Amino acid sequence: MSNILNVVLPCWRGDQDQAERLLKWIGELGMVQAPFWLLCDNTCNVNNLLHLARQSFSRVEWLEDRERITSNWNEVGDHPKSAAGPNSLFRQAAWHFYGIKQGPWLFMEPDAIPTKREWYDIICREYEVGQKPFMGYHVTPQNHPGVPNHLSGVAVYHQETPVLAPSAVFLGEVAFDISGVADTCNPQKAHFTPLIFHQYRAPEFKTREEFEARVPNHVALYHACKSGTIIPFLLERLG
Repeated sequence: MSNILNVVLPCWRGDQDQAERLLKWIGELGMVQAPFWLLCDNTCNVNNLLHLARQSFSRVEWLEDRERITSNWNEVGDHPKSAAGPNSLFRQAAWHFYGIKQGPWLFMEPDAIPTKREWYDIICREYEVGQKPFMGYHVTPQNHPGVPNHLSGVAVYHQETPVLAPSAVFLGEVAFDISGVADTCNPQKAHFTPLIFHQYRAPEFKTREEFEARVPNHVALYHACKSGTIIPFLLERLG
């Protein structure tokens, strides 16, 4: 397996402010020597996002969202939600890397926050050690009551994902990480790592004690923090 990961950041106009904050934060941590792909449509401020990305990554490309499927996935509340929008972005990324054959890819999201200066290198090394097509956080009923076992969507994926996990690459309303569980959570294909952390719709960070309890030092990528309140505490930790 290659130790170079493509980094993919999907977003839509509703969360591009989070994407901007994330790219600024990555730039503060230090330039990442890696190919970066911005996945969005042209209703976003593409030029500004690419400008910020060039201050964070050594190579930057725009992968245009041509499907432009939106859904209510980002709405707050317990009402039924469709994941058709996020599924569309994931599917387009999967087929793109399947087509260009340029190695595995880390599927980030605007609320997935690196917690260390060397976050990218740490994840690359872990993927190399794991020797499995998929790598990420193992969601279980124990750490997420009421949710089935699955690989969290913010994860590393093999360039052959459409072949290795066809159930995750589809048109539908069930989230791709849930629909693809038979493939992406298969012990023969998945390497679960504590370096990537996931908590569904996590609350804001308000105190240093809360931050230290929720973000162990070993974590390299924390998902999710939509408010950005994790960043001031990370600044203190990193000195």
